[in-house]
Amino acid sequence: MIGETIRLLRVTQGMTPEQLAGAVGVSDESIRRYEENSWHPGTEIMSRLANVLGVSVMELVGGYSILLDEADKMLMVRHIGGNVIRVIGEVTENVEEYYRKEVDKLCGGK
Repeated sequence: MIGETIRLLRVTQGMTPEQLAGAVGVSDESIRRYEENSWHPGTEIMSRLANVLGVSVMELVGGYSILLDEADKMLMVRHIGGNVIRVIGEVTENVEEYYRKEVDKLCGGK
C-alpha cells in the first residue's frame, strides 16, 4: 500500500516524518496517517510527495518492497507485473537497520 512506500522512501532519504511534512507542506500528523494507510493523500499532495521523495507519482502509487537475497542482503524491488520484479538497488545500512528493528518488533524480538 502507499503508506509503506512513503515510509520506505522517506527512510531511504534519511528523513524524519517531520522533515518530510515540512518539505511537502503538510502536518506531521498527515504524514503519520499516510504511512499508517488511515488517510490517503490527494492528487496535489501525491505530486509533492513524489517530487520530494525523488520518484514519479506512478512509482509512488505502484510501490516498492524489500526482499532478502541469498546472501541476506536487503534489496529494494518493484513489482512490474506477473511474477516479475525489478531490483532497484541494495538497501543502505541505515535503512536496513530500521527495517530489521521493525521485523524484530513484529516477531516479538525473536
